[in-house]
Amino acid sequence: MCRDGKSDYRFILAVMISLTVEGGCSTGLPVAPLKSQERPVVSDAEPAGFGRTLRSGIRPLRAAETKIYLESLASSLHWGVSDFSWVKPDVELFRPLGKFFRNFSLPDGLSSKRQIFLSTSLLKQIEYENELVGTLAVEIFHLRHKTWFQRAWQVLQVDPKYDFKNFYSVRQNSINQGILAGWNQMEIDAFRSSVQVLYQSGYDPRGVVSLLQIYKKNVDWSPFDEKLVDVMIEVVRKEIAGFPPLRNPVIQSNRFLKIKERIRRL
Repeated sequence: MCRDGKSDYRFILAVMISLTVEGGCSTGLPVAPLKSQERPVVSDAEPAGFGRTLRSGIRPLRAAETKIYLESLASSLHWGVSDFSWVKPDVELFRPLGKFFRNFSLPDGLSSKRQIFLSTSLLKQIEYENELVGTLAVEIFHLRHKTWFQRAWQVLQVDPKYDFKNFYSVRQNSINQGILAGWNQMEIDAFRSSVQVLYQSGYDPRGVVSLLQIYKKNVDWSPFDEKLVDVMIEVVRKEIAGFPPLRNPVIQSNRFLKIKERIRRL
């Protein structure tokens, strides 16, 4: 039976989702599938105190020069559409639980401000600047779409008393199967969109693939199931193939090389 590209993609994603029930740390989130009529209504407003509670579970590091560099890099990215012109986020570095690679972002809300939180465990694995740009581009996508507010509301529909203090450490393959597909699709869209950001900003977009390879090689510390990473790599490669090659794309700058050494010491 023949399928077109979109059907192939949906088929692969469906298979991947059906298999993501193994492993992962205990999170306290229910894992029984939700019936279609019970699936949560998504809101992009901040749940009461969510940003304050999530921030209380981490301790940002004092790394002024690195922070200035990351914020400057994030603000310099080209999105190609006017509604991203407001993006000038505050970037914080933190040491996660164990060596967990999860980054997260908080948009403006009642108890939050526009912030990106980057895991030092992941940053220490990054070798090239285009991988770092990919990391920032993914988080700015989540800022724009208020992903973490939406996720919080989805969880509250399942467990109204859920404690969000360590919510960033939730592995995607350990959440309720009724909302897993939406979470995974948002990650796929975020990594796909980062290809265009790197391309338009003059960076080699293959950095997004090598970033995903870091997750794949360190599956014990990745928030993503390995099968999801495989799907994202395939989607990103197809996206890159749609752009003509850049002349002299940036892989890393001299400034990045200096900052990389500082990150290694965090």
